[in-house]
Amino acid sequence: MTFRPRKIQKLTSNNNKKPEPDHPNPSQLVTVLPIPVNPLTLEGKIDLALNHLRSSDPLLTALIDSYKPPAFESQSSPPESDPIWREQPDLRREKARDVQMKEKTLRKDLSQGLAEAQYEAYEKSRFGSKINPSLLDLKHLIYLDLSYNNFNDTQIPKFLGSMERLRYLNLSSAGFGGVIPHQLGNLSNLHYLNLETYNYNNLYVMNLQWLFGLPFLRHLDMSYVNLSKASDWLPDINKLPSLLELRMSGCYLSGSIPSTPSINFSSLVTLDLSSTILKTFELVLVKSGFLESGLSSPIPIDLQNMTSLRHLDLSDNAFNSSIPNCLYSFSHLEFFNLCGTNLQGTISSSIGNLTSAISIDLSYNELGGKVPRSLGNLCNLREIRLSGNKWS
Repeated sequence: MTFRPRKIQKLTSNNNKKPEPDHPNPSQLVTVLPIPVNPLTLEGKIDLALNHLRSSDPLLTALIDSYKPPAFESQSSPPESDPIWREQPDLRREKARDVQMKEKTLRKDLSQGLAEAQYEAYEKSRFGSKINPSLLDLKHLIYLDLSYNNFNDTQIPKFLGSMERLRYLNLSSAGFGGVIPHQLGNLSNLHYLNLETYNYNNLYVMNLQWLFGLPFLRHLDMSYVNLSKASDWLPDINKLPSLLELRMSGCYLSGSIPSTPSINFSSLVTLDLSSTILKTFELVLVKSGFLESGLSSPIPIDLQNMTSLRHLDLSDNAFNSSIPNCLYSFSHLEFFNLCGTNLQGTISSSIGNLTSAISIDLSYNELGGKVPRSLGNLCNLREIRLSGNKWS
């Protein structure tokens, strides 16, 4: 599967707009080499995502040879106490918006299609080839984004594990293949790691023990990476003390999630296990966040522990069960999606307890009976989807 942007000019738009000082337009860099890159490297930041770069090594060589950044103080603390992150604009929030916008645009464009000639031009223009090891000369780099490029199924370079100052590494949808090098576990200052692939399972791991070296990791995305051989994936991930967001959609997970005190995801804000293959599923001690799971068993009653949930998405699963009463007690729940999950039975009048609900989707299930009047109590409700059921 390859993302096909509908309009190529989107990627090089705003040519008349002067780029932000810390965010030079990568498509312009190719035509002005050698370039002054002081604003870029002063933040220890390189963003080459979603490019129309026509070569890789010359660009990186120019970046490396043009300027040597001043040394940053060594930091091993979380971003809140990191002067680089504190004194500059909020890099994490800024990048989160960038990533969300890119993903939203690409997926929308993919669904609408693209003329073949336009798509071929886009493919030919994407950043490809191999990553030059001279990238290691950027000793003080803390931010590296190579997402949405095409590295033609080459392996993620092992030498990236030597860039010990990195706090942000995004290699998502970049066309990498083969085994993910365990050397990435040497990036002990990393807060964000995105290895999502669009080449369904071209990337794989033998185990996830290398994650033990990432004590400050807060965001981990391994969606569509083949984890079928990583039988201890859950205990390994459970040892990440700072993890807030975990996305492992379509990973061919093996084993099960045991209902034991040893599994503690109490700090998780986001959990995405959608489209996975799990024989059983038990969630314990997840207190808050966004949950999206690929499940084929009844909705786990242990969901009742997640009383702080604001986003709950269990859509497109096969529960073959009724809606557990515990779900009606989530007073903080704002977005509630159980679309296409083979739910049966009726909707309890207790749904009126979801007073914070903004959006509820129960469409395309086997629900019957009457729609409860208590839905009228939800004063914040803006959207409700009940189609494709058996209402009387």
